[in-house]
Amino acid sequence: MAKIETLDDGAVDQNGDLLPILSKSSSNVNIQKLLDAPLPDFSKETPGSPFWTKFGMFLLQQVRYGLFREDHVSGIENIPIDRGNMVCAWHTNGLVDPMCIYVSHPHYFVLAGRHDLVTRPILRFWTKRMAFQPVLRKAELLRGGCTQEEADYLNGRSLLKLAQGIASSHSVVLFPEGTSHSDAWMMKFRTGPMRTVLAAAALAKSQGKQIPVVVPCGLHFRKRHIFRTDAYVEFGKPIEILQEDIPNELVEAVSQNDWVEPGRENVVDLRDRLHEVLRPMTPDFESHDEHGVANLIGHYKARMEGNPYNQWDHEVRNTRTIREFLREKEQWDYANREPGARPNKMECPVIESATKLESILSSHKLNGRDLDDSGEKLSRFKPSKIPFNFIILLSFLAFSPLFVLSMGIQIFFGQILGNNTDEGLDARTTFHLLTALFGSTIIWPVMACLLTTMVLLNGELLGLDEVFGQGFGIYFSSIPIFVTIILLFRLSCSLAVRSWDICMDFFRALRRLKCARKYSEEILLISKEIKDELAAY
Repeated sequence: MAKIETLDDGAVDQNGDLLPILSKSSSNVNIQKLLDAPLPDFSKETPGSPFWTKFGMFLLQQVRYGLFREDHVSGIENIPIDRGNMVCAWHTNGLVDPMCIYVSHPHYFVLAGRHDLVTRPILRFWTKRMAFQPVLRKAELLRGGCTQEEADYLNGRSLLKLAQGIASSHSVVLFPEGTSHSDAWMMKFRTGPMRTVLAAAALAKSQGKQIPVVVPCGLHFRKRHIFRTDAYVEFGKPIEILQEDIPNELVEAVSQNDWVEPGRENVVDLRDRLHEVLRPMTPDFESHDEHGVANLIGHYKARMEGNPYNQWDHEVRNTRTIREFLREKEQWDYANREPGARPNKMECPVIESATKLESILSSHKLNGRDLDDSGEKLSRFKPSKIPFNFIILLSFLAFSPLFVLSMGIQIFFGQILGNNTDEGLDARTTFHLLTALFGSTIIWPVMACLLTTMVLLNGELLGLDEVFGQGFGIYFSSIPIFVTIILLFRLSCSLAVRSWDICMDFFRALRRLKCARKYSEEILLISKEIKDELAAY
């Protein structure tokens, strides 16, 4: 469990809304380093360095494979390929959120975000090469991190570059909530993303290009801060920017490379349209516990319809259906509440029954997936998987020394940093992501060089002279040896995550047995209650 240290000083913005709580890193503003950040180049396929951008995306794909057990993407067909676009999502999982969007989206991105991503050690190496544009939030400004003039200049420059990138048919991802959080509903939107895409639309209009669109994106994690959790990235239908939302004075200003603020009415209208579309693509429950209850009801409804499912993306969509189904049947008016307001607690007989069962299951770290096809018992362990799983575990044991060499340091620092962050649970996996990403680019080459040197020093004993010849031939062999070691590191990691899954499944089966011995009769009774109450609708 992450250690959460926050400073809630009650500071508010000009609208009276609470400002995001700053971490130690985000409260340290170095304006000169921010101004020195390289600007993107839109004449190339990638706004930053082509090599480092593509290499970075390749590494992120590998990290993504390790972080998530189930990893689903839908709605790629909704992303237009003939124009730029701005992807907007709710924000609950630190840097993992944009990473999931980057590696799922068909375009390369103009990158922007919190200012300290440009100044942090090691991370700065990547942000410079990928032309990352820093943004100062209102929280840094009002808490004294910089002057109004510095913030206006830096943000104006960054937002203009983002707008130019979108107008040049690139993509941008921005989070309208302005900060990562731990709630089960969306916070009130900030206007920065809307101002940016309206400026991009004005610039595209001045250049005779296609008007960019806003792409809403749902980000769904089964339990976001847990290693090997399940992820689902859902791209929604694009929101068109209307011609009347692009005033002529904005077109004239951006065409002269100047930043001016779009009209407030246009900004607010686009913000409200985005909020209306994006809110249903989030859990939108009073609490994460209530979301778990609706998820359990969804499992029962699917079983009653003869269509049980076991994939995370199916669970997300079915839970959403249950949410809207119950709100319509119970005539709860959730859609018209204030943006950022907490939803009311759902109360009805089926919710009460499912809450009792969810309490039993969650006390054993189980959920609706652990029910059998009838929904009245817990499923049993399938022995047919034992032979294959046994082979995977033995293979991992054989490669475990390589795994410790290649990932031991990263795992150690990832756990230490992730469990002691002052940014909350929503930042825990950020440190897992960063240590895996940077550790692999730093630790793997070093360890591979050391192992290659050891092999070369024992080349005669290993028979390398017979394969590559004497003298220079042995040293020439260092290249294939080095590459082979890197590939073996990668193989050891694949075996490690697969072995982890096998062990977690085994412990989960033991928890099902323990729960069934204690609560089998109660689970049967409550299951029948839930089915009867659902049938009554």
